[in-house]
Amino acid sequence: MRKKLYLINRHFQFRFMWLAVAVGLFSTALTTIIILYPLYVFRILRIPEFLPLPILGVMALAALVNIALISLLTITVTHRVVGPLYNLVRNMRRFESPHWNGHIHVRDKDELQYVMRTFNNMVDCIVATVSKDIDVLQNAGSNAPAIKNLTASLQKRTEEFRSLQTKETPS
Repeated sequence: MRKKLYLINRHFQFRFMWLAVAVGLFSTALTTIIILYPLYVFRILRIPEFLPLPILGVMALAALVNIALISLLTITVTHRVVGPLYNLVRNMRRFESPHWNGHIHVRDKDELQYVMRTFNNMVDCIVATVSKDIDVLQNAGSNAPAIKNLTASLQKRTEEFRSLQTKETPS
């Protein structure tokens, strides 16, 4: 059985986890203040008599359990996003090398199924186009016009890819 790696991108996952913990603690503290402050102001609640140390200890323990549950849930949720992104980047790097035959395995619970399926479709289209171009070159033989047309087509596609790269890179 393969061990499941939950911390794929630790920096992102821990940053997100601390944000979620901070929001959870803030909301818990705010709720506690909203409930207890009026009771204290109207002298219904007396801190030393009404809230003895065991009750304050249980409240602190509840806050720690809250932090632990939020952390665990955040790591699990971010894993469902970061895992597919890691898989996508790994396959993009493999696609940069001469190995174009791989597809990304899309799991049912992945949050980025659409992106991964689109990447698989892109790989299929590129492989089909390259295969078609190779067939044209192999069948062209000494047919110079077919080779010129194919060369022009390849140059046009290359320019389109280059223009896409310049649009995506920040100035």
